[in-house]
Amino acid sequence: METKQKIRLLLFATLGSFLMVATSGAAPFQLICGHQRTISDALRRLRPGDTLSVSGACNENVQIPEQVVNITLDGQGTATINGPDASSSTIVVRGNGIQ
Repeated sequence: METKQKIRLLLFATLGSFLMVATSGAAPFQLICGHQRTISDALRRLRPGDTLSVSGACNENVQIPEQVVNITLDGQGTATINGPDASSSTIVVRGNGIQ
């Protein structure tokens, strides 16, 4: 695994653990990455204020679209994202208020 990719994975894993925000009315969601269980799919169900707790190794290039706003992704210090398409960024954030 390339150093650049390792840094991205480490940042994602620690990002969620430091930026978890509790919001009234927010719903918590759990995701264990695996076959046909991806962050990209889970993002479609999230509403502003929701938290997605991710565990496992996610093999995908994640794009957070503009319509996804004010959510928290919590990698719990252990989740990783392995972008299989090396010609594309592993994580692209276009939404606002993504923590």
